[in-house]
Amino acid sequence: MDYDYMSDDELFVALKEKAPATAETVEEVNDSNRQTIIAFLKFLSDVKKGDGVW
Repeated sequence: MDYDYMSDDELFVALKEKAPATAETVEEVNDSNRQTIIAFLKFLSDVKKGDGVW
C-alpha cells in the first residue's frame, strides 16, 4: 500500500485493521501525527513481509 497518498481517514482505518490496540491510543490521524502513523504502518508491512527489519 502507498500510505503516503492515503487520506487521514484511510490511514486511520488501515491502522485499526493492522494494529487495533495501537489505534485505540490514537484519536485521529492529523498533520501532527500523520508521518509517524505512515512510518509505523510501513514498519508493520515490512515486518509482515519479512524484509529483514531486524
